Amino acid sequence: MDNLTKNLAQHLNSLRKRQNLTILQLVDGIGSHRQYLRYLSGESVLPYDKLKLFCERLSMTLDAFFFSLRSLEDKEYPIISKLHELTANSEFESVVKFCKKHELTELNNPQNKKFYEYAYFRAQYKTDRLNLYSVLEKFQDLIDYPNCLNKTIFDYVDISVLSSITEIEIKQGRSDALEKLNEILLNKDLLFSSNELKHILPAVYANVALFLGRLKRYEESLIIADKGLAFSKLHNDMSSLGHLLYLKAYNSLVTDKEHDALISAARCLAFCMATDNKHQIEIFYKTLKKDFGFDIFEVFFKYKAELLYL
Repeated sequence: MDNLTKNLAQHLNSLRKRQNLTILQLVDGIGSHRQYLRYLSGESVLPYDKLKLFCERLSMTLDAFFFSLRSLEDKEYPIISKLHELTANSEFESVVKFCKKHELTELNNPQNKKFYEYAYFRAQYKTDRLNLYSVLEKFQDLIDYPNCLNKTIFDYVDISVLSSITEIEIKQGRSDALEKLNEILLNKDLLFSSNELKHILPAVYANVALFLGRLKRYEESLIIADKGLAFSKLHNDMSSLGHLLYLKAYNSLVTDKEHDALISAARCLAFCMATDNKHQIEIFYKTLKKDFGFDIFEVFFKYKAELLYL
């Protein structure tokens, strides 16, 4: 039994599950289902070239794979993992309580410490413990903003903080962080690929598309919404799909792409119903009816064949 292969394969399998991929989807064109199970049991050695191909299928580099493996073995992992979960679910009160229980001094990894501070500052702002100007200053210090805009590569914490700065700057009538995020999303070479990055990007696409739309830059907003939809589908991430479909519908409508607008509107409602998200159903149904001037459910019958891919 090869214990190294077993450890690598089991970590690979955990990453596969996190992305909601089946074994057959992961091994397609790379190896067989049976061989993959032999890697998991340690009966066969997992070759380096195969591991690289599996990582590419998961849209991550080998460096990111081994970094996540080291993090998993590290005592810091449970703290950071929980913070990711609470932040992603917008449970800001819980983030504040969690950070009071687990202090920054418990962390040694610079990346983990930076994310911890970001999550804590954002939670304090969202729970009215920090005002807009104070949290903006903390975000700026955290990533050396605006000097960081000249960087040639951005990691997931950079992107998270830039997204929060964008939200604040828009309220102040500025868009420097938004312009940089738009540039980054249009040029993936500026992104440092990691498993964490894939989980935050759908929401970033949605936010950038939203803010571009508010600035009446509808064509640019539509491009980002389309890219966000493609990214979400590629990585089986449904977290921002409803918002992205709505943004595509609205931006298509105001740029005279009526057909695309109607199809996206119908798919937005269909997605919300399929996920049984009552809150989103109510919001998007009312908003789309106001935007279009009629009940979007009428579209389901008119474009039934196209919606069902018949």
